[in-house]
Amino acid sequence: MELHRKPLRTPPPYPATDPFEPFAVAAVELADEGLIVLGKVADGTLAADLTIGMEMELTTMPLFTDDKGVERIVYGWRIA
Repeated sequence: MELHRKPLRTPPPYPATDPFEPFAVAAVELADEGLIVLGKVADGTLAADLTIGMEMELTTMPLFTDDKGVERIVYGWRIA
């Protein structure tokens, strides 16, 4: 077996805002499944608003609108 190294090419959609706009992410454990899911936190929520152990809700939010006018949606978290 051979190890190969390839350059990192991020697949779409990974738009970059100019200038960069910081955002919060959260690693939330799904209680029933025991999985930890990493996702963007709803716009307007600051990292300072988040505390360990707080209840979160899964939501969807627009990530960006592409060149064809299609709004790209992602899963994310909001404070419950």
